[in-house]
Amino acid sequence: MQTKLKDNGRMGLWGFLAVIVISQLYVVRELLAAFALFALAFATIAFVLASLYMLPHCWELAGSGMEAFQVFAGSDSGTFKGFGGSVIAACNSWAGI
Repeated sequence: MQTKLKDNGRMGLWGFLAVIVISQLYVVRELLAAFALFALAFATIAFVLASLYMLPHCWELAGSGMEAFQVFAGSDSGTFKGFGGSVIAACNSWAGI
């Protein structure tokens, strides 16, 4: 009779330990999920900010490339100013206008 009481006590103790371990695993899983969401949000914000930072530099680089194309096409650089003018001048030169 006494061994049955010991076994019931052990079963209760193992059950309690199992509940603690499972709850800890659940909490760890939830924390990892939250960390993944925050990391994804941070990466998205960093990508947007980096894109906005590089946009003027890329625009300037593209404009200088179009200026070089304008000179190569032989159009008058004094007629059209800026990036849009470079495209118009290059198109006009190519079309023979």
